[in-house]
Amino acid sequence: MAKHTIPEAAELMKYTPAYVRALIRKGDLEAPLEPLVPESLVMRHMISDEAIAAFFGGVRRKTHRADGRNKWLIYMNPVECETVKTLLKANGLEGIADTIRTANKVKGLLPKAPATPSAKRKRRGKTV
Repeated sequence: MAKHTIPEAAELMKYTPAYVRALIRKGDLEAPLEPLVPESLVMRHMISDEAIAAFFGGVRRKTHRADGRNKWLIYMNPVECETVKTLLKANGLEGIADTIRTANKVKGLLPKAPATPSAKRKRRGKTV
């Protein structure tokens, strides 16, 4: 059973030491205080391999944002969307190309209505 200091554990976990300290404070990562040297009053957190394994095995991670969008949201119009899908398929990434979908199918397809001069004046705070 190997034990690691916070910087060593952060390197193993691919996190920053500050984030590992935050995990310890929140109680998500078990890291008991142990003496720096035997019979010392100076203590430091030591993180075992089992604690790291328990963290990665038991912590649920958010895969989506609170509003339902996934974290790989790309803003593009329908023409750009089809171009991206074609490029992905041409490079052997059909599985990824099949997951791409538009979030708002209507918005990108409708042409913009030309603004009338009176509407422009109203937006500037002027009345006709």
